[in-house]
Amino acid sequence: MPTSAYSERPLAPSTPLPTPSTSQTSPAWDPSSRTPSGQDWLDTTAGKRSVRWLSESAFVGKRVRLRIVGTKPVLRDPGFMSGNLERRIVEFVKVQGETVEVIAGANGKIFVPFKYLERIEPTTKGDIVTATRGEHAGQEFRISAFGTDICATY
Repeated sequence: MPTSAYSERPLAPSTPLPTPSTSQTSPAWDPSSRTPSGQDWLDTTAGKRSVRWLSESAFVGKRVRLRIVGTKPVLRDPGFMSGNLERRIVEFVKVQGETVEVIAGANGKIFVPFKYLERIEPTTKGDIVTATRGEHAGQEFRISAFGTDICATY
C-alpha cells in the first residue's frame, strides 16, 4: 500500500476568522477606524511615541528625563541643530506652544519641537519613572523589580 507525505485532512487556519457580528462591533477589524481620542501618545508624523502628555497640568514643575532623537540632517532637511544633540538626554522644564523647554547640559536651556523628543524607558531596578497618563499622571515612582516580564514600582 503506497504512503503519502501529505495529510488527507483539509487544511484549516489555526486561528478562526472573526464572525460577521464581531467584525461589525469591534473597531479593531474596521480598517477605516481611527485611534481613539486620548491615545495621542503615538505621533504618526514622527513615527515614534510622542511626549505631548507633557502639556498636561500634572507635569508642571516635574522632573522628567527625555532623549533628543531624529535630529540628524537628511537630504534637504537640515535637521534640528544639525544633529549635534542627537541621543542627548535632557531634562524637561516646561511646554511653550509647540516646543518643549529642556535643560541640555552645557548647552543650557533650549527649546526643542515635540517631534524630536522621546521618553526614556526604565531599564533597571531603582530607576525613577513618571506616570504619563491615568489617575497617577505626573506622579513619580521608583522601580522596585524589573525584568523581561515584570516592572513593579513603589
